[in-house]
Amino acid sequence: MSRRPLFHWAAGIGLVAALGTAASLRADELAAGPPHERGARVIVDAIAHGPSLDARLEEIRRRIQRNLSYPPLARWHEDAGATVVEFEVTDDGRTRDVRLAQSSGTPLLDSAAERAVKTVTGLPVVHGRLSIPIRFELTGRGD
Repeated sequence: MSRRPLFHWAAGIGLVAALGTAASLRADELAAGPPHERGARVIVDAIAHGPSLDARLEEIRRRIQRNLSYPPLARWHEDAGATVVEFEVTDDGRTRDVRLAQSSGTPLLDSAAERAVKTVTGLPVVHGRLSIPIRFELTGRGD
């Protein structure tokens, strides 16, 4: 009986730094001066109390990561890639206006990334549009 080799898999969202870079949302950039001097988007954090912007972005990344699953068929076909998803967070901690900003080249992976963002709940509020990279990769052969 022939068996297809198994692979360990990982579906992940880029590190916090990648999230911050992709969204131009790092807190240290907020105080860096006017946008025309630093060449970045204008980000205004209107929430004056509670966790820092970086802490809220990390929580968003963590919750989406927990909600993400690698599609079994994509794993079977050994599909891997990275996609970028854009969205906004509502005042009740849900996402809205979710759209694929960059395709991984594999519709199954793109759909899984969009689904993870669309169905996540309990997100901390961050005003503005976020853009996050989501990476799917096969990390090695299993036994």
